[in-house]
Amino acid sequence: MLTSATLSTDGNFDYSKGRLGIEDARELLLGSPFDYQRSTLILAPSDMPEPNQQGYLAAVQAALIDLVRASEGRALVLFTSHSALRAAYQGIKRQLEEQEILVLGQGIDGTPRQLLATLRDSHRTVLLGASSFWRA
Repeated sequence: MLTSATLSTDGNFDYSKGRLGIEDARELLLGSPFDYQRSTLILAPSDMPEPNQQGYLAAVQAALIDLVRASEGRALVLFTSHSALRAAYQGIKRQLEEQEILVLGQGIDGTPRQLLATLRDSHRTVLLGASSFWRA
């Protein structure tokens, strides 16, 4: 038996079953009680320089500072590399902590479990993670 809020993709289990090598299974897809419309916001800026262009890191840091200040923390920011995560962490930590917003970084401030617990318990917190965050 497998249960999860994220096993289905596009309304079916084909992807998960394929990845797990499951050919024959009884399935039940239930709706989520989580109110994504009211509690979740995904931001993808369209005016950011390309990662290989000069000024990219400064633009990312400035955008993060503005967005995290606006949300008063309570943010999870995901990076594609640990080096980008560390660079952003160093660039935003002081300014946000001056606003009493705690900045936590994967591989810097504790285990993923500890970081998630702090994010859950402290409303003025931003957590910086990488794709490996969910596998740790």
